[in-house]
Amino acid sequence: MDNSDEESQNSSENSFNEVVSAAMAAGYAFAHMLQEPALGNHVFSVPELTGRQWVDKLSDAGRCYENCRMRPENLVRLHSILRDTYGLKGSRELESIEALAMFLWACGTNQCQRQMHERFRRGLGTCSKVFSHVLAAMTRFADDVLRPRDTSYSGKPTVLVEYTPFFDGCIGAMDGTHIDVIVDQGVRDDHINRKGRTTQNVVAVCDFDMRFTYIGAGTEGSAHDMRVKRKADADASFPHPPLGRYYLVDSGYALRPGYLTPYPNKRYWVKEFQTRGPSDAQELFNRHHSKLRNVIERTFGAAKAKWQMLKGIPHYQGTKPTQIIIALCALHNYVHELEVFYYEILNFPDKELFMLYWIVVILAISGTYIMKMMMMPFGLLFQRRVLMRAIRPPKAMLARGSNLLRGHVVPAQ
Repeated sequence: MDNSDEESQNSSENSFNEVVSAAMAAGYAFAHMLQEPALGNHVFSVPELTGRQWVDKLSDAGRCYENCRMRPENLVRLHSILRDTYGLKGSRELESIEALAMFLWACGTNQCQRQMHERFRRGLGTCSKVFSHVLAAMTRFADDVLRPRDTSYSGKPTVLVEYTPFFDGCIGAMDGTHIDVIVDQGVRDDHINRKGRTTQNVVAVCDFDMRFTYIGAGTEGSAHDMRVKRKADADASFPHPPLGRYYLVDSGYALRPGYLTPYPNKRYWVKEFQTRGPSDAQELFNRHHSKLRNVIERTFGAAKAKWQMLKGIPHYQGTKPTQIIIALCALHNYVHELEVFYYEILNFPDKELFMLYWIVVILAISGTYIMKMMMMPFGLLFQRRVLMRAIRPPKAMLARGSNLLRGHVVPAQ
């Protein structure tokens, strides 16, 4: 009888303890829910910008240059040119300026279409159609941009003045470059170059203003430079040098009329002359030839630095990689002319007046700085006198202090 009473008492105590524990846990959880978080732990949900809102913020010059690789006014100008002349169109859901911004953002920062989908919140199919539509307009735009300014070559580049009369007939430089591409497995072997990468061997011609005047793309990376050159010769848009004019080419091309190569078996590159100068006339010619032909290397470097997709094109079907290369070289010409040669923007009649303008500006700034440096000693002397007057006590205070030391008190005036 006693054992049963003890067991019932223990079970009731255990039940009571469980109820108390559950109540305490519930109270603690409820109090924790009511407790306000610390000020630094607030999480604010920032809504993502839509594609059109993102484009509207491109009015900021730094933001526009970082994302679209050009200034806002040049972006608006390019949009007007493509829309009015080359068939760039928008739709009810997506305006043409947003389509152009999507294309420039993808090519300038080397983004694939899935990243375009994430950034602009458009469907993958929409991103693909928009990219193809803008690329077609840019290809038509490139047909008018990738050509010489003066097909008669009547003018003489200023860079050739110091080499007169030895390179007076030179009108530019021609060279090839390899651009990485991703291709299908069936044609991959044809695109592997001597370094083991899948590329396109692209031949380009440029003038001494770092403008592309011809781009020959679409040839496999395994092709030799001369094969690419012969393919370019057969192209109707290739700017063949007229009689008495020529392009500078490296030793990978053949010496023939219109194409000037360096002397073989001689030092050529500029760095080879750093320790010892030219030893004969042929090496001197090679040194000047290398310095002038370097314009094509600098043009390639500037284009690839601005348009990152030229460093490695994502996988696209058909002729899209070739069209992308041509379109980005045309964009290089467009941006280079508007944002490097500022005398065209400022409506200067010629480059000499533009240079004179900036020389006057630089002299004015340097003159102001020199005058400031000359007046600095006088300014320091003036500041020293003011400081000494500020920290020097008045004569009455000095006299009162000396009388206190002697034991005499002088009433303050």
